[in-house]
Amino acid sequence: MLINAHIAFNASLLVLALPFCGLLRGSFEALLPDQTDKVDVSVLTRLETTLVPASFGTPTQALASLKRELLRMTELVKAMLHPVMDFYSTGAKEQIRTVQDLNIKVNGCLTQIRVIVAGLPTKVMTRQSGSAARDMLEYAVRLEDAGDVRTERLTVLAARLHEAQGSFSKERWQELQAMHEAILANMKLASNVLISDDVESAQLLNIEKTEMKRAEQACLLP
Repeated sequence: MLINAHIAFNASLLVLALPFCGLLRGSFEALLPDQTDKVDVSVLTRLETTLVPASFGTPTQALASLKRELLRMTELVKAMLHPVMDFYSTGAKEQIRTVQDLNIKVNGCLTQIRVIVAGLPTKVMTRQSGSAARDMLEYAVRLEDAGDVRTERLTVLAARLHEAQGSFSKERWQELQAMHEAILANMKLASNVLISDDVESAQLLNIEKTEMKRAEQACLLP
């Protein structure tokens, strides 16, 4: 009886408060802004590569160093992805330049990873560790491709949109925002898979990839 009375009391307060929620929304949004996973770009641009060939004493150490560099590369690409929607809403040239500078860092990461993988001593690398190193190189290539898409395609499209004074419909803009948030979440999941080698997370990421393709095809429909 005590629990039921407590629930009923809370429910009555909620019903009474509902008419005032709209009036209070603006104040609370100002006091409690949305929490986002924004990346400190200045910190990322100062970070240097962790790949030092002299430190590769064993295949395990070599793979660990490659994984750290991939994580750094992932954070750079993630930082490039965060302001993408702002390109289309505000056309902020400063953000576009920042993304272009980050892409130079990403390209440098890939170059370094390629050099290191090519120079790994085959005598001490097992078949399994060699395959893992090649997989990491492939991962780095995909990350670099993603960075190029942002700088060579998305920024160009944003510039054309603003020159033509065009805009998205409300429905399309909401679809794009949902896709953007999903991609950010998938990148975080991909980083977790890279760190943990968790099969369950990898399977979830594969499912998300399929869902993202479906969402992309739906956006292309007239």
